Amino acid sequence: MSITWNEPGTDEISNDLGKSLVREIAEGFLVANRGEKVRKLKDRLGKQWRLLEELERKKYITTLGETCFPAFSSLYYVNPNIRADAERATSLVIGALRTLSASVGAGPHSFAAVMSAVNSKLDRPVDPSSIRVGMLFTMDFSTFFNSWGGTPDQDTFSVGVVDGIYEFESLESAWKSEVESRKAARTEAGRINSVRVNSASKVSLVATTREDFSFVADQKLRRILERDCNEPRMLHEMPVPKSRLILTGTLIEGLLLDALERNDKAALSAYNNLKSKPKTIHQWTLDEMIEVALKLSLISQGAAKLSTASRHFRNLVHPNEERTKDYVIGVEEATGAEAALKTVIRDLRNRVKKNP
Repeated sequence: MSITWNEPGTDEISNDLGKSLVREIAEGFLVANRGEKVRKLKDRLGKQWRLLEELERKKYITTLGETCFPAFSSLYYVNPNIRADAERATSLVIGALRTLSASVGAGPHSFAAVMSAVNSKLDRPVDPSSIRVGMLFTMDFSTFFNSWGGTPDQDTFSVGVVDGIYEFESLESAWKSEVESRKAARTEAGRINSVRVNSASKVSLVATTREDFSFVADQKLRRILERDCNEPRMLHEMPVPKSRLILTGTLIEGLLLDALERNDKAALSAYNNLKSKPKTIHQWTLDEMIEVALKLSLISQGAAKLSTASRHFRNLVHPNEERTKDYVIGVEEATGAEAALKTVIRDLRNRVKKNP
């Protein structure tokens, strides 16, 4: 059964340029398996280049590295025949990934494995382009999938599965559940943003502008950062400096991890020149990540100094750390750590794409 597209599953696009751009990006991939280069799109949009960020926030497109691809909600704006083909491809791929999960585990499952699993159940082989479409759209079903490798326009693309996949019955019901989940999340975000209390014992809890993490390449890590970044913003005016300090350190580490992994060869070489014992990037301390990121010019000297000054506060998650060391935990320290986070975000947004 096909999906009834009475709504796109997210906030609708308010202008014709946005609708046209989503349709172009979607049909470019659905018909030709072609992603669109982000910088070319921005150059074409000129002063309206931030429209891309809006479309990504609304989940109409997704950016992987330097390339832009359609998200499942984009089907709302495409030709009905193309939409039907995309729905069928997505349903076949999710079904195949459920079979693979039951037989060989969570994966990640490669393009070749998924194509083989799909074709094993059909009389006639499916075109590889349909498999790419279906694997791309797994990104929009967070109940079933949690990791992706590569980019969907390449045969090296892979998908990791979670146990929620065993709940998959049909694409229609899966998408309905996803849409309901998104609506609930938007409602909760709206509720939080509207809370205002101004007595001495209460705090103004008004979220500031959401950070844009579209420069983070790892899709799963980006979602984690987007989720975690909400908390320090909402805690900003509350008397909870320790929570703010711990969360900020976690966010800085996640941002540097993504940037260093994208530059892994240069990062490992720089580390080996600085240290006597080789380690993988995942084994580095935050201090080592900051040092190598500065060496590679991924962050500025100022961002490195601010991050270094606040890095130890992340260890406050361990009670003995605070008990045995002379920490001062106050609003000033929390504000300083958040300033460090902002400089890291600024630098990586401006520099990381220059260091592919």
